[in-house]
Amino acid sequence: MSCSRAWVSDTHGVQLKVTSTILLLDDQKDNLVILENVIKHIGDGRAISTVSFTCAREALAWCRRHKPVLCLIDYKMPHMDGLQFISAVRELPGFHGVPIVMITGVCEGGMREYALACGATDYWTKPFDPEDVRQRLDAMIDRNTGGPTRGEGTDVVAGIV
Repeated sequence: MSCSRAWVSDTHGVQLKVTSTILLLDDQKDNLVILENVIKHIGDGRAISTVSFTCAREALAWCRRHKPVLCLIDYKMPHMDGLQFISAVRELPGFHGVPIVMITGVCEGGMREYALACGATDYWTKPFDPEDVRQRLDAMIDRNTGGPTRGEGTDVVAGIV
């Protein structure tokens, strides 16, 4: 399977001044679409865009040029898994405080603790409740940006494993 960048889009279907960008990372495009649809409905008045990748190496290259406010990362992917991505992105300047959430169907004993030890901020299992995810992301974005995202801000990165 070759690496390819999926797409970059605004989450409201119209041109907005983007104040936050969420990076989504999953080798399954269907999972990216599901997360984009969940993110579309985060907080009123937010101009949040998503940048989606099916390849962790390309997502990491994007992170070298952009600082996200949030990352959602899948675990099982070819070439570089979510744990390897988290470890690599945590070494980049400015990424120490960026929330990184691993979203995965892997419920093996100890995996949550291992992901957190590798630098994940949180670990969510699939299937997930879209409203719960919206509320959690809304709170994480507010914490990372100092309040509701309505003015200039940083990028938000989200990936699925």
